[in-house]
Amino acid sequence: MCGTAVSVLWIFGYASTLNDYWWLDILFGLATICLIVPMEQGRLRIVARALSWRPLATIAAFSYTLYLIHAQLLQVLWQLIVQPFDLPPVWQLAILWVIISPVIVLVAWIAARYMENPFVRIAARKDKAPAPEGPVKDRDGVASCLTPRSDDKATVRRLV
Repeated sequence: MCGTAVSVLWIFGYASTLNDYWWLDILFGLATICLIVPMEQGRLRIVARALSWRPLATIAAFSYTLYLIHAQLLQVLWQLIVQPFDLPPVWQLAILWVIISPVIVLVAWIAARYMENPFVRIAARKDKAPAPEGPVKDRDGVASCLTPRSDDKATVRRLV
């Protein structure tokens, strides 16, 4: 896919690719399908091993966080770092790939590690706790919800 992107930029040029890039979604979608289907069928094991490479697997662990914050960070960093220098398009792209992309990945990793993961662990602990059977009662034994068991007639009388 990286080769596809480089080929498209080489053939059509940077400016024309950015001005009319809707078809790149289709091209990358087809390239992705051409990789996923053979991998699912057990072929292309070398690609599966390459995608299992530890750095890629690490990024996959926080990919949703990366997805959620990359556009905002890209916009801010573009306006603060790239745009003020009025560089040629090739240098702008180089700065985006070499400097800004790693910064975005690092910020996403920090956000996932210190903000998202603690809440995921809390939710996992809550899911492991057994659900209360019958009504939830306070310290005095008074039901505090309207989900009594059918055989708990005393609680039903208190709730009514």
